[in-house]
Amino acid sequence: MGIVLEPETDYEMRSDGSGGCEDPRVTFVEPLKRYMMTYTALSPKGPRIAIAISADLFHWKRLGLVTFEPYNGIDFVHVDNKDASLFPVAIPNHAGKMQLAIIHRPLFQVPDRKKLYSRPKRGKWTSTMKASGFLLPDAFR
Repeated sequence: MGIVLEPETDYEMRSDGSGGCEDPRVTFVEPLKRYMMTYTALSPKGPRIAIAISADLFHWKRLGLVTFEPYNGIDFVHVDNKDASLFPVAIPNHAGKMQLAIIHRPLFQVPDRKKLYSRPKRGKWTSTMKASGFLLPDAFR
């Protein structure tokens, strides 16, 4: 039926012309009454999680890269990250505000880009996952 996203934005393209929109995961997000797609954008900074939104699964609007607050001293802006999925319903956060939750898999690396780990031991994939949340935009409350 066709391709819904091809690399075309700065966060999906590298300087050598390569890049990518890979590993899509689509969820119907009930509070937004929209489909949301998380995907891996192969950016100049490495793989990062990006999001797009659609009302009909045929026409998609890119929302950009997902950003995360630092956690336990880790600044996730500088950590390769992929394999994200959104939860379909909003949940209250620690302050009682409704938020969407996302589960993702950061790929921690040392400065020489040698991976400390990227593939979990057999049967331990979820142990390397991190759950995060983000607040619903006012327009969707």
